Amino acid sequence: MSQSLLLSFGGLFLHSCNLFNNDNSEKNIIVIGAGIAGLAAAKKLSEAGFKVTVLEARNRIGGRIQTIDLNGFKMDAGASWIHGTTNNPLYLFSQEESVLTVPTFDDPSYLYDVNGEDITEDEWKEVESYLGQLYDESFSYPDISLRELTAIVEPKLKLTEKMKRLFYGAVRTEVEVPYAEDGTDLSSAVLHSDDSFPGNNVLFPGGMSQLVSILSRGLDIRLNTFVTDINYSSDQVEVFFTNPSGIDKKRSCHACHQNNDAPVLTPDGSLKADKVIVALPLGMLKNRSVTFFPDLPSRKRDAIANTSIGTMNKVFLYFGNKFWPDDGTFLEYFKDNYSEMMVYESFSAIGNKNVLTTFLGGKHARQIERADIRSTMDMVMLDLRKMFGSSIPDPENIYKTGWHTDPFALGAYPHIPPGSKLSHCDRIAESIDDKVFFAGDSTTSKYLATAHGAYISGINAAKKIINNS
Repeated sequence: MSQSLLLSFGGLFLHSCNLFNNDNSEKNIIVIGAGIAGLAAAKKLSEAGFKVTVLEARNRIGGRIQTIDLNGFKMDAGASWIHGTTNNPLYLFSQEESVLTVPTFDDPSYLYDVNGEDITEDEWKEVESYLGQLYDESFSYPDISLRELTAIVEPKLKLTEKMKRLFYGAVRTEVEVPYAEDGTDLSSAVLHSDDSFPGNNVLFPGGMSQLVSILSRGLDIRLNTFVTDINYSSDQVEVFFTNPSGIDKKRSCHACHQNNDAPVLTPDGSLKADKVIVALPLGMLKNRSVTFFPDLPSRKRDAIANTSIGTMNKVFLYFGNKFWPDDGTFLEYFKDNYSEMMVYESFSAIGNKNVLTTFLGGKHARQIERADIRSTMDMVMLDLRKMFGSSIPDPENIYKTGWHTDPFALGAYPHIPPGSKLSHCDRIAESIDDKVFFAGDSTTSKYLATAHGAYISGINAAKKIINNS
């Protein structure tokens, strides 16, 4: 019998045993957070016979998975891709549920230099060889920042002015924007991280929110319920909550506003449970949005402090007439100020032929949240007109995300800062007294900051409870 079949039968056996475990129905579990990690955990526990209640601060489920409608096109404001399809549990789940996916590829991509001229294939191959040298050097400097590593390597390459611009721009678009942070705050070790599964990357023509909708079926989910305190000092865990209407929607993280203390929220209700799964974003853990009694162990507090949260934002632009290449996937404009470079993507592969998506990372992404829509559009259109000519029209509709100042996210996504270690993520995942468990995209060193990592973490947290029941 193949290993995959053995695993399948093993899962069925465990599932069946727990369904007939009468003791489980007497046990109450609270899951805090209705993102994909929390919903995966809740579904697994519910199937095993536990009584599960999910508390969610937002007025919707999904967390940083959010599909919006832009002139009839489904666009993912947060997580978009499943990275790798081979043996990826989240992809397998999507296929079991017959959710349509479409593979995407980096090529063809269209790259433009600062003067609007095309960057040739040979030039880009040369840039890729420089990135390869940067990668090789990263093993010798694992504890410095990506920016410091780039400053060490670049002089050795003896680049022309153009190649220097392309090299730094490639570091920005290939590493900094995908990791949602500037190179000064990224560990050089990100260059040899491997958080994907083998196989194609896929998108969802109907949006990734389909997955959280399926996971939520039959669950007791209480929206608009902001958890303020978790008391695990007794045999049962007591969770205190309030309505989030009193939270300032524009308040950002405490780390960014040291003199702007978070408001003290008075709980207006509580629930008790045998065990609790905390499936909150790292930004909320770092901001101490929830108070624990007793306080979290120092080992876990240190791990949270030594794992950072970045910002990736998107700007969606709907145009009445398409002016970019029909077969284009990624479009990039290389400018002298590479820290303000953005990545543009056409979603023609999934039928969204009239929408361009702009990806921004780090400080630039945080700045865009303070800009009004007109200023945002002007900034993006300046790049596009350098690439496609001054006569292209303004978009007919525009939407931008704001994950950094979202009080229920406080950033997107986690990463390892210089001098830190991936092992801190595993510490965040550690349970406390077999009563408080943790899940989310910051709780896995193997699949940090991925949707499949969050999904797997939720399953793993649920298994810890099931296996000890």
